[in-house]
Amino acid sequence: SVLHRRHNPLSLLRLAERAMILLPKVRKYCDALGRAVRGYAPELVHSNGLKMHLLAALSGIEAHRTVWHLHEFLADRPTMSRALRWASRRAAGAIAISQAVAADAHQVLPRLKVRVIYNSIDVAHFSPAAAAGQTLDALAGLTPAPAGTLRVGLVATFAKWKGQELLMEAAARMFARTPDAPVRFFVIGGPIYHTDGSQFNLRDLRLTAQRLGIQERLGFIGFQSDPCDVFRALDIVVHASTSPEPFGLTIAEAMACGRPVIVSRAGGAAELFTDGVDAVGFEPGSAEELAQAIAALAADPQRRADLGRQARQSAQARFSHDGLAARMITAYRDFLAAAAGQSPVIAHAPFSPEIR
Repeated sequence: SVLHRRHNPLSLLRLAERAMILLPKVRKYCDALGRAVRGYAPELVHSNGLKMHLLAALSGIEAHRTVWHLHEFLADRPTMSRALRWASRRAAGAIAISQAVAADAHQVLPRLKVRVIYNSIDVAHFSPAAAAGQTLDALAGLTPAPAGTLRVGLVATFAKWKGQELLMEAAARMFARTPDAPVRFFVIGGPIYHTDGSQFNLRDLRLTAQRLGIQERLGFIGFQSDPCDVFRALDIVVHASTSPEPFGLTIAEAMACGRPVIVSRAGGAAELFTDGVDAVGFEPGSAEELAQAIAALAADPQRRADLGRQARQSAQARFSHDGLAARMITAYRDFLAAAAGQSPVIAHAPFSPEIR
């Protein structure tokens, strides 16, 4: 988004020109949105996405009847943050998907009341089940690996901060120490965004694998709309993001599938597990620490089993769809009551697990 970056004078001029072109369309959309909302006469409007928060504020919806759902960090978006600071005056509060997102929102929007409700997943769908690792070999176009080979994989879009290169560097370090380790690595995903310079393409990643000398022990699998079977077929799932995640949905999904997960412990991702109990954490960006974590789990089948079993229990307890609706409704009622001056429940309590 153009609102995501700091601008030089030329880019600001181009942004202004674009705004002049879009302004009539935005105004028309906001008018239509306002009419539609007033026609339904809801008690509350749930706004999802940063741009929609702004559009809702511009549409004339009654002040303090909107609740924002915050999925992203705001502090590194100066232009958008200023706009949201203005728009937040017309919001009853916000739901953040992690403590990290809530803390960031409190920094940028200190007057906005925020409640943390974690994302949920279908733990009946994302569940442990037998899966053949050879399925991954076939999807990657590789010959079947020898019996006893462990499969380690990262499931993510090709955004550069998702850590594909970090995983490959860790693999190269591990093989340099233990050349005969019976491990095969997989990178699962694809370039799904329409942005330049912010994501890898497959050719880039293949060249990196060749440079590191691991091309024969690494497979690439395209984007999977439903990664459940991929998680089940992996012996170890790696989350390797080099920048903080607002949440980290693949972590919760892999845990629900009963897989041992190695997690880059930053941002919201660090909140999703207990290190050494239901997953293993490593320092973000550290190929050496990641290599050591993979090697340790690869050599210890009992620990992998224990982590996977506890991961499943944690996912069921923390990320199940069950109870999500009740938590949302409670938040809605509390926000509306506080906006009407009827409840002291919501307060500006920084770093509270519930509302700040």
